[in-house]
Amino acid sequence: MILSITVVLMFQGSFLTSTRVLSDDDCPEYLVECFIFEKKYFSPISNHPSFVCKYSLKVELNSNQSNATAWCYGWIIRFQTTKSILDQLGISIAFDRFFYNNVSNHCLEFLNQQKFALNELISILYLFCLEIKYFQ
Repeated sequence: MILSITVVLMFQGSFLTSTRVLSDDDCPEYLVECFIFEKKYFSPISNHPSFVCKYSLKVELNSNQSNATAWCYGWIIRFQTTKSILDQLGISIAFDRFFYNNVSNHCLEFLNQQKFALNELISILYLFCLEIKYFQ
């Protein structure tokens, strides 16, 4: 699971971007296509459900949709440099190592506690079996 999150982070930061915008927000720095949804139900609207958002422009949603939000997606791989991809790779690996270390430490601690409890249970069952043999 941690590895899949790392792959998604790498893909999201280097190949595809996604962002949420509201009315009168600035468009993202890359050319993206935005899809308008109603905030309340997260369902697409029926009239003009998408628009292209260009950098340095404002997002303009129809005035009759005060509760609308837009999710924008765009391919950004062609704008990437070697440095930006290496930066994203570093972020992804750091995220991966952080969660791997924390999760593995907690799992080992939990397993050690369970092992101790299991050893106690086995000892109690062994003593119980010895007592049963003794009384027979």
